[in-house]
Amino acid sequence: MKNIMKKVILIILSLAVLAVAISIVKSYDDKAKKEDYKSEIVSEENGDALQIENVKITNLTERSGTDLSAVTDIKNISDLNLSQINIYYNELDKKDNEVSGSKIVVDMTLNPKDTMEIQFLPKDYTNTIDIKGYTYIVEDCEVYVDLTNNNIAIRENEKYLENSKNYEVLSINKVARSKTYNNEDTSYSINIKNISKKNLGNIVLKVGEINKENKFVRIDHVTYNSLLKPNDNGEITLSLSNPQYDVKILGYTYDDMESKSNVDIDLTTHKVNIINNKQ
Repeated sequence: MKNIMKKVILIILSLAVLAVAISIVKSYDDKAKKEDYKSEIVSEENGDALQIENVKITNLTERSGTDLSAVTDIKNISDLNLSQINIYYNELDKKDNEVSGSKIVVDMTLNPKDTMEIQFLPKDYTNTIDIKGYTYIVEDCEVYVDLTNNNIAIRENEKYLENSKNYEVLSINKVARSKTYNNEDTSYSINIKNISKKNLGNIVLKVGEINKENKFVRIDHVTYNSLLKPNDNGEITLSLSNPQYDVKILGYTYDDMESKSNVDIDLTTHKVNIINNKQ
Protein backbone atom coordinates (compact mmCIF):
# COMPACT_ATOMS: atom_id res chain seq x y z
CA MET A 1 0.00 0.00 0.00
CA LYS A 2 2.84 2.37 0.90
CA ASN A 3 4.62 1.63 -2.38
CA ILE A 4 1.46 2.43 -4.34
CA MET A 5 1.08 5.74 -2.51
CA LYS A 6 4.72 6.62 -3.25
CA LYS A 7 4.21 5.89 -6.95
CA VAL A 8 1.05 8.02 -7.03
CA ILE A 9 2.87 10.94 -5.35
CA LEU A 10 5.78 10.65 -7.82
CA ILE A 11 3.37 10.66 -10.77
CA ILE A 12 1.56 13.74 -9.43
CA LEU A 13 4.86 15.59 -8.89
CA SER A 14 6.06 14.68 -12.39
CA LEU A 15 2.82 15.95 -13.93
CA ALA A 16 3.09 19.19 -11.95
CA VAL A 17 6.67 19.80 -13.18
CA LEU A 18 5.59 19.05 -16.75
CA ALA A 19 2.63 21.45 -16.47
CA VAL A 20 4.92 24.27 -15.27
CA ALA A 21 7.37 23.62 -18.11
CA ILE A 22 4.58 23.65 -20.72
CA SER A 23 3.16 26.86 -19.24
CA ILE A 24 6.53 28.66 -19.45
CA VAL A 25 7.19 27.55 -23.02
CA LYS A 26 3.62 28.40 -24.09
CA SER A 27 3.92 31.88 -22.58
CA TYR A 28 7.13 32.48 -24.55
CA ASP A 29 5.62 31.10 -27.77
CA ASP A 30 2.37 33.09 -27.42
CA LYS A 31 4.27 36.36 -27.03
CA ALA A 32 6.59 35.57 -29.93
CA LYS A 33 3.60 34.89 -32.22
CA LYS A 34 2.22 38.41 -31.82
CA GLU A 35 2.15 40.69 -34.84
CA ASP A 36 5.54 41.81 -36.22
CA TYR A 37 6.67 45.32 -35.33
CA LYS A 38 9.02 47.46 -37.40
CA SER A 39 11.39 49.04 -34.92
CA GLU A 40 13.69 51.96 -35.69
CA ILE A 41 16.15 50.60 -33.13
CA VAL A 42 16.36 46.81 -33.58
CA SER A 43 16.16 44.61 -36.67
CA GLU A 44 16.49 40.88 -37.29
CA GLU A 45 20.07 41.53 -38.39
CA ASN A 46 21.19 42.99 -35.04
CA GLY A 47 18.59 41.51 -32.69
CA ASP A 48 20.82 38.70 -31.39
CA ALA A 49 22.30 41.01 -28.76
CA LEU A 50 23.62 38.54 -26.18
CA GLN A 51 26.77 36.49 -26.37
CA ILE A 52 26.20 33.39 -24.23
CA GLU A 53 29.34 31.61 -23.10
CA ASN A 54 27.77 28.12 -22.98
CA VAL A 55 24.41 27.47 -24.59
CA LYS A 56 24.67 23.89 -23.31
CA ILE A 57 26.08 23.02 -19.89
CA THR A 58 26.42 19.26 -19.55
CA ASN A 59 27.72 16.45 -17.30
CA LEU A 60 25.95 18.02 -14.33
CA THR A 61 25.27 14.62 -12.74
CA GLU A 62 29.01 14.34 -12.13
CA ARG A 63 29.03 17.35 -9.82
CA SER A 64 30.40 16.93 -6.32
CA GLY A 65 30.76 19.04 -3.20
CA THR A 66 28.27 21.44 -1.68
CA ASP A 67 27.85 23.81 -4.64
CA LEU A 68 25.51 22.05 -7.07
CA SER A 69 24.77 25.08 -9.24
CA ALA A 70 25.72 25.60 -12.89
CA VAL A 71 26.90 28.94 -14.25
CA THR A 72 27.60 30.66 -17.55
CA ASP A 73 28.29 34.22 -18.68
CA ILE A 74 26.15 36.48 -20.83
CA LYS A 75 27.53 39.60 -22.51
CA ASN A 76 25.72 42.51 -24.17
CA ILE A 77 27.40 42.72 -27.59
CA SER A 78 24.99 45.36 -28.92
CA ASP A 79 25.10 49.15 -28.74
CA LEU A 80 21.87 49.24 -26.74
CA ASN A 81 20.84 48.99 -23.10
CA LEU A 82 19.05 45.65 -22.67
CA SER A 83 16.32 45.57 -19.99
CA GLN A 84 14.05 42.87 -18.53
CA ILE A 85 16.16 40.03 -19.93
CA ASN A 86 14.72 36.50 -19.57
CA ILE A 87 16.79 33.40 -20.36
CA TYR A 88 14.69 30.34 -21.32
CA TYR A 89 16.14 26.87 -20.89
CA ASN A 90 15.32 23.17 -20.61
CA GLU A 91 16.78 20.62 -18.22
CA LEU A 92 17.67 17.27 -19.82
CA ASP A 93 18.50 13.90 -18.30
CA LYS A 94 21.38 11.64 -19.35
CA LYS A 95 19.37 10.40 -22.34
CA ASP A 96 18.66 14.01 -23.42
CA ASN A 97 15.00 13.69 -22.48
CA GLU A 98 13.42 16.96 -21.39
CA VAL A 99 12.57 16.81 -17.69
CA SER A 100 11.85 20.47 -16.99
CA GLY A 101 11.57 23.90 -18.58
CA SER A 102 12.19 27.19 -16.84
CA LYS A 103 13.61 30.69 -17.15
CA ILE A 104 16.07 33.00 -15.42
CA VAL A 105 15.07 36.62 -14.90
CA VAL A 106 18.16 38.83 -15.20
CA ASP A 107 17.65 41.40 -12.46
CA MET A 108 19.47 44.32 -14.08
CA THR A 109 19.78 46.31 -17.30
CA LEU A 110 22.92 45.41 -19.23
CA ASN A 111 24.89 48.28 -20.76
CA PRO A 112 26.84 47.64 -23.97
CA LYS A 113 29.81 45.34 -23.22
CA ASP A 114 28.47 44.48 -19.75
CA THR A 115 29.07 40.85 -18.75
CA MET A 116 27.06 39.01 -16.12
CA GLU A 117 27.33 35.57 -14.60
CA ILE A 118 23.99 33.78 -14.43
CA GLN A 119 23.37 30.82 -12.17
CA PHE A 120 21.16 27.76 -12.67
CA LEU A 121 19.96 25.49 -9.87
CA PRO A 122 19.31 22.21 -11.70
CA LYS A 123 17.46 19.26 -10.24
CA ASP A 124 19.36 16.24 -8.91
CA TYR A 125 18.68 14.14 -12.01
CA THR A 126 19.49 16.90 -14.53
CA ASN A 127 22.54 16.23 -16.67
CA THR A 128 22.29 19.13 -19.15
CA ILE A 129 21.12 22.74 -19.17
CA ASP A 130 20.01 23.58 -22.72
CA ILE A 131 19.41 27.31 -23.33
CA LYS A 132 16.65 27.67 -25.93
CA GLY A 133 16.44 31.44 -26.26
CA TYR A 134 16.01 34.77 -24.55
CA THR A 135 13.95 37.95 -24.56
CA TYR A 136 14.72 41.57 -23.77
CA ILE A 137 13.25 45.05 -24.04
CA VAL A 138 14.76 48.16 -25.65
CA GLU A 139 12.78 51.40 -25.80
CA ASP A 140 9.99 50.76 -28.35
CA CYS A 141 10.12 46.98 -28.69
CA GLU A 142 10.40 43.52 -27.16
CA VAL A 143 12.81 41.14 -28.87
CA TYR A 144 12.46 37.33 -28.86
CA VAL A 145 15.56 35.36 -29.84
CA ASP A 146 14.96 31.67 -30.63
CA LEU A 147 18.40 30.03 -30.53
CA THR A 148 17.05 26.60 -31.48
CA ASN A 149 15.50 27.71 -34.77
CA ASN A 150 17.83 30.68 -35.32
CA ASN A 151 14.87 33.03 -35.44
CA ILE A 152 14.29 36.57 -34.15
CA ALA A 153 10.87 38.13 -33.55
CA ILE A 154 10.34 41.82 -32.81
CA ARG A 155 7.15 42.99 -31.13
CA GLU A 156 5.93 46.39 -30.02
CA ASN A 157 6.65 47.20 -26.40
CA GLU A 158 3.18 47.57 -24.89
CA LYS A 159 4.39 49.25 -21.71
CA TYR A 160 6.37 52.41 -22.36
CA LEU A 161 8.05 53.57 -19.17
CA GLU A 162 8.30 57.24 -18.26
CA ASN A 163 11.60 59.07 -17.79
CA SER A 164 12.55 58.83 -14.12
CA LYS A 165 13.92 62.38 -13.75
CA ASN A 166 10.96 63.61 -11.68
CA TYR A 167 11.01 60.51 -9.48
CA GLU A 168 14.70 60.26 -8.61
CA VAL A 169 14.36 61.39 -5.00
CA LEU A 170 17.57 60.00 -3.51
CA SER A 171 21.06 61.41 -3.49
CA ILE A 172 23.37 58.41 -3.21
CA ASN A 173 26.94 59.15 -2.24
CA LYS A 174 29.81 57.26 -3.76
CA VAL A 175 30.04 53.83 -2.20
CA ALA A 176 33.03 53.51 0.11
CA ARG A 177 34.61 50.80 2.18
CA SER A 178 34.09 50.97 5.90
CA LYS A 179 36.96 52.58 7.86
CA THR A 180 37.90 49.20 9.31
CA TYR A 181 38.39 47.71 5.84
CA ASN A 182 40.98 44.99 5.44
CA ASN A 183 41.36 42.03 3.12
CA GLU A 184 38.76 40.06 5.05
CA ASP A 185 36.18 42.82 5.62
CA THR A 186 33.20 42.59 3.25
CA SER A 187 31.33 45.67 4.51
CA TYR A 188 30.40 48.67 2.39
CA SER A 189 28.77 51.85 3.63
CA ILE A 190 26.26 53.68 1.40
CA ASN A 191 24.99 57.15 2.31
CA ILE A 192 21.59 58.27 1.04
CA LYS A 193 19.66 61.53 1.35
CA ASN A 194 16.00 62.31 0.64
CA ILE A 195 16.16 65.30 -1.75
CA SER A 196 12.38 65.40 -2.26
CA LYS A 197 9.58 66.97 -0.25
CA LYS A 198 7.95 63.61 0.43
CA ASN A 199 8.24 60.97 3.14
CA LEU A 200 9.84 57.84 1.70
CA GLY A 201 9.34 54.34 3.06
CA ASN A 202 10.58 50.83 2.22
CA ILE A 203 13.67 52.06 0.40
CA VAL A 204 15.55 49.23 -1.29
CA LEU A 205 18.81 49.74 -3.20
CA LYS A 206 19.69 47.40 -6.06
CA VAL A 207 23.46 46.85 -6.01
CA GLY A 208 25.59 44.87 -8.46
CA GLU A 209 28.73 43.09 -7.22
CA ILE A 210 31.60 43.19 -9.73
CA ASN A 211 34.67 40.93 -9.70
CA LYS A 212 38.23 41.74 -10.84
CA GLU A 213 37.35 40.82 -14.44
CA ASN A 214 34.72 43.58 -14.38
CA LYS A 215 31.93 41.00 -14.50
CA PHE A 216 28.68 41.26 -12.55
CA VAL A 217 28.52 38.16 -10.37
CA ARG A 218 25.66 38.97 -8.02
CA ILE A 219 22.76 41.38 -7.50
CA ASP A 220 21.94 42.46 -3.93
CA HIS A 221 18.79 44.17 -2.68
CA VAL A 222 19.63 46.19 0.44
CA THR A 223 16.88 47.67 2.60
CA TYR A 224 16.80 50.91 4.58
CA ASN A 225 14.43 50.04 7.40
CA SER A 226 13.35 53.51 8.56
CA LEU A 227 11.13 56.25 7.18
CA LEU A 228 13.25 58.85 5.40
CA LYS A 229 11.80 62.35 5.75
CA PRO A 230 12.61 65.29 3.45
CA ASN A 231 16.31 66.31 3.70
CA ASP A 232 17.03 63.42 6.07
CA ASN A 233 20.19 61.36 5.65
CA GLY A 234 20.51 57.63 6.07
CA GLU A 235 23.21 55.00 5.97
CA ILE A 236 22.97 51.50 4.55
CA THR A 237 25.52 48.77 5.19
CA LEU A 238 26.09 46.14 2.52
CA SER A 239 27.96 42.88 3.04
CA LEU A 240 29.64 41.64 -0.13
CA SER A 241 29.99 37.96 -0.99
CA ASN A 242 33.72 38.52 -1.59
CA PRO A 243 35.94 41.23 -0.02
CA GLN A 244 37.72 41.79 -3.35
CA TYR A 245 34.54 42.74 -5.22
CA ASP A 246 33.55 46.26 -6.26
CA VAL A 247 29.96 47.53 -6.45
CA LYS A 248 27.66 49.59 -8.66
CA ILE A 249 24.30 51.10 -7.69
CA LEU A 250 21.87 49.90 -10.36
CA GLY A 251 18.64 51.41 -9.09
CA TYR A 252 16.25 51.60 -6.16
CA THR A 253 12.64 51.32 -5.13
CA TYR A 254 10.66 53.25 -2.55
CA ASP A 255 7.13 53.79 -1.32
CA ASP A 256 5.70 57.24 -1.99
CA MET A 257 3.64 57.69 1.19
CA GLU A 258 1.66 60.59 -0.32
CA SER A 259 0.47 58.89 -3.51
CA LYS A 260 0.45 55.38 -1.95
CA SER A 261 2.51 53.95 -4.76
CA ASN A 262 5.69 51.92 -5.14
CA VAL A 263 8.28 53.53 -7.41
CA ASP A 264 10.99 51.51 -9.18
CA ILE A 265 13.93 53.50 -10.60
CA ASP A 266 16.37 52.04 -13.14
CA LEU A 267 19.53 54.17 -12.95
CA THR A 268 20.90 52.69 -16.17
CA THR A 269 18.01 53.61 -18.48
CA HIS A 270 16.60 56.34 -16.19
CA LYS A 271 13.12 54.88 -16.56
CA VAL A 272 10.51 54.50 -13.83
CA ASN A 273 7.90 51.82 -13.18
CA ILE A 274 5.11 52.92 -10.82
CA ILE A 275 2.76 50.51 -9.07
CA ASN A 276 -0.32 52.05 -7.50
CA ASN A 277 -1.04 50.54 -4.07
CA LYS A 278 -4.32 52.34 -3.49
CA GLN A 279 -7.12 50.01 -2.39
